[in-house]
Amino acid sequence: MGDVIEDVDYYALLEVEPTATLEQIKTAYRKRSLKVHPDRNPGNPEAAALFHDLKTASAILLDPIQRSSFDALLAARNARKLRFAALDNKRKAMAEELERGEREFKKRKEEERGQKSEVERLKEEGRRLREAKMGGGAAGQAKEAKERDEEVDRIREAERRRRKEANESPSGTIELGPLDTTLKIKFPKSSTITSSPDLINYLTTLLAPSSPDIDLILGGGDKIPKGRASVKFRTLAAAVRVMEAKDGNGEKGAWKGVEVGWAAGRRPEILGGEEKATPTPPPPAADSFPSAFPKSMLVDSDEDRILAQLRAKERQKMMEELERQEAEEEG
Repeated sequence: MGDVIEDVDYYALLEVEPTATLEQIKTAYRKRSLKVHPDRNPGNPEAAALFHDLKTASAILLDPIQRSSFDALLAARNARKLRFAALDNKRKAMAEELERGEREFKKRKEEERGQKSEVERLKEEGRRLREAKMGGGAAGQAKEAKERDEEVDRIREAERRRRKEANESPSGTIELGPLDTTLKIKFPKSSTITSSPDLINYLTTLLAPSSPDIDLILGGGDKIPKGRASVKFRTLAAAVRVMEAKDGNGEKGAWKGVEVGWAAGRRPEILGGEEKATPTPPPPAADSFPSAFPKSMLVDSDEDRILAQLRAKERQKMMEELERQEAEEEG
C-alpha cells in the first residue's frame, strides 16, 4: 500500500461511502481538490497539505489492490475501536495508560533509529582510522570484524522480514488487544510485596534464568495498594511465562496464596480466547507455547541488545590495542 496516513479514513476525507464506485471517487476528488488546489491558495500550507492528502486518498481508492488492503486496514481499526469501547471505565483507563506507554516506547525507538546512521558513520570513520594507523595486518582484522557485523545484520534482517511476513499474513491474523500482555497479580495479606521494586525482584527470582521483561506496573506509583497490581509485559511470551510458572507451581513456595490472571478477564484471542484466567494443566515447558501462537512471534526483544553489547566489546578491544601501540611508539 502507498504512504497511508495513520488513523485517516480516506472515504471520509473524500466524503464518500465505503461502497462508492470509481466514478463517484473520481468526482469527489475533483470537487474537493479544486477547492484547496495550491494555485487557488498560494501561501496556504494547510490547503497544500489537504490537497496532498486528497491526492493520496484518490490514488489508493482508485487502485483495486491498494483499496482492498486499505479496506482491511480500516476494518481492523474499526474492530479495535469496538473492542476498546466494550471495555468498562476502569479497563478503558488502564488501556489508555498502556497505549500511552506504547507511544512513548515507539518514540524512543524512532529516536534510536535516528541515531543509528550517525553511529554507523562514526564506526566507519573509526575503521578507516584504525586501518591507516595499524597497517595491513590490523586492517585485515578490522575488515573481518566489519564483515562479521554485516553478516549478523543480514541474518537479523532476514529473520525480521520472516517474522513480519508471518505476522502480516492475511489468513488467520489476530491482533493483540490493548490488555493482551497485561496480568493482574494479587498477593495475600501476609505478603511482604508492597512496592513495584519488590514485585520486580519477586518475578525476577521466580522466573530465573528468564527475564520477567516488565514494561509497566500500573497504578499507585511505586506502591502496590492492597497487594494488587496490574503488570504490562513487553511481549505476550513474557506474560505466558508468568501464567505457566504459576500454573506449574500452584500453591507451592513463593506462589502460595498468590492469584494471577489476565487483565482482560480472559485469555488473549491469539491463545484461544478461553474464558479462564490460567492455562490448562499439565503445563508445557518454560520455552514452549500453544500451537495457535507461532513461536516466531515470541522471539525475545533482547537479541538486538546482546548483539550491540558484543559489538561494543569487540570495538573496545580494538581501540585498547590501538592505544597500546600508540603508547609503545611514543615511548
